[in-house]
Amino acid sequence: TMRWPGKIRAGSISDAMLWSPDLLSLCLAVSGVPAPTDRILDGKNPLPALQGKAPSPHEYLAFEYRDYRALRRGNDKLIFDRKDNQWHLYDLEKDIGEASDLIAEEPVLAAALEALFATWREGTKTF
Repeated sequence: TMRWPGKIRAGSISDAMLWSPDLLSLCLAVSGVPAPTDRILDGKNPLPALQGKAPSPHEYLAFEYRDYRALRRGNDKLIFDRKDNQWHLYDLEKDIGEASDLIAEEPVLAAALEALFATWREGTKTF
């Protein structure tokens, strides 16, 4: 939930794909402070999306923490399950509860998302 009278219409709902790192980019943008150039920021300014003026600023979102990995692009969500050491694929528009793994039915899509995750992972190595 966001509230910003005069900037975001009261009661509006956005289905744009956003995440918490976007808050830093939003704060930088609205305060006029330039983003740092010595590091990669995962967040992007979400204000146009929250105002209904633009779609999500993200082509995809990727996440990795310890053994947890995931990538979402549109309605497609790829999750690495550390229990079975396998990727699993879900269509969030049709299956919000992630009950039907589509990895076997959509091998080309799964491979493309795995490659996108690998590219993201390589690009975020900063240490």
